[in-house]
Amino acid sequence: MDLYASFSLCDLSIGLTDYYYPGSDYLDGDSHAFEVNLGYSLGSLSLGANYILSEAAGTGSAGGDIYFELGYSGSVTDVFVGAGDGWHSGTGDFGLVNIGITKSKEIKITDNFSLPISGGVIFNPDSEQLYILAGISL
Repeated sequence: MDLYASFSLCDLSIGLTDYYYPGSDYLDGDSHAFEVNLGYSLGSLSLGANYILSEAAGTGSAGGDIYFELGYSGSVTDVFVGAGDGWHSGTGDFGLVNIGITKSKEIKITDNFSLPISGGVIFNPDSEQLYILAGISL
């Protein structure tokens, strides 16, 4: 279970995420990586910057890992590209690690209820992995 807190003011956001990696006790600090994230939106463009604060051997983080993401929200789909180092890349060197396209839509079930669904295709050129995502929000 990952925990997070965030605060937004106008087009700026700041947050803190606790990434938990099972395999050791929840209270063991080596199973958690803490990340501060900043975001800025300007119309359809967004920019995110993330920084891992903690060294956590169980998560593969040495601390100081960075990740940047540039996104565009279009009328039909959203696209993004991201680059990072440390645990974000296979070698630990800074590189392109995310290229993706996502789509969200609400399906009207009744006059009072719509089902929000989402999907996406993400490619990580660093690991040469392709991910297909599907989601339902309740």
